[in-house]
Amino acid sequence: MKNPRTPGLPSEGVSPGIKIFVLILTLVTIAAFALFFIKLFGKMGGAARGPGPAPWLQVAQALESAGLKEQAAEQYALYLKTAKMDRATRARVSLTLGRLHTGEGDCARALPWLLHAELSAGDAALGDTARGLARKCEAKLLKSPKGGSILLE
Repeated sequence: MKNPRTPGLPSEGVSPGIKIFVLILTLVTIAAFALFFIKLFGKMGGAARGPGPAPWLQVAQALESAGLKEQAAEQYALYLKTAKMDRATRARVSLTLGRLHTGEGDCARALPWLLHAELSAGDAALGDTARGLARKCEAKLLKSPKGGSILLE
């Protein structure tokens, strides 16, 4: 039945094809808004949780340059625990931790970090540096009575 006022327009409703198209378009729009709000609140929630791992690295570097090596080592370790990083960065930070402990004469604490650096290093020079320091620490630990018993058990 045609609309008596406007010729050519249906008076009984819209065709099923147009209804399906409008329904699909509505669902896509709702899904897009849902994803938008999920992303928005996810970013806001991340900012509310506190600073990311980069401040720990900056604090560690500042503490190290101030001569506070123990506190710097704690911050580097926190950075390694919390940050997502590539293997090369992990190797560099692990080597830095190993050097800090080696500089303090604590090879027992330095050796695990040096081994991490050696195994994570993609760079041959970095791996060689870590390997050399690790071998020196191993030799020092084997010479000491306490270190030797720890390594031989």
